Amino acid sequence: INLIVKAGTANDPADQRGLANIAAAMMEEGAGNRNALQFSDAVDFLGANISVSAGMHTTTVSLFTPLSKLDSALALFGDVVLRPMFPAEELERNRIERLTTLLQWHDEARVISNNLFNTTLFGMAHPYGPPTVGNEATIRSFKVDDLKKFYSNNFKPNNATLVIVGDVTPA
Repeated sequence: INLIVKAGTANDPADQRGLANIAAAMMEEGAGNRNALQFSDAVDFLGANISVSAGMHTTTVSLFTPLSKLDSALALFGDVVLRPMFPAEELERNRIERLTTLLQWHDEARVISNNLFNTTLFGMAHPYGPPTVGNEATIRSFKVDDLKKFYSNNFKPNNATLVIVGDVTPA
């Protein structure tokens, strides 16, 4: 099952590069009435996989689950899509991970060349120019309210498509 929302990193405001990326990651860090660890345990218990990712033009929430666990997994999927928590402590942990990744990228030729190619081809003012995770300044600046605003502005029925594939019936 995929829920595809028409909002991605290309839609980030220039002063908030990486917003869609971090908001998507944070949707998995607690949802409904479960904190990040409880949510992860509930998904693992079902043998399911729920992930959220932001591409250039879309943000996708994906669910892969055994058919026998579909009803329970759909409830968790619904929590991610409808009731993400965006806990401040998880934002701080995620922020540290992203800043560490930016530092590590200075030693990775593939990342350096990819970033240089995009910046040279598109320029930093174009949405395709800068890295989709943002930069040190934007990553440090994100607040829980920014994530909630991204979510509330974009996760709406008229801005999303639900795709279901597998051995299921409409009922």
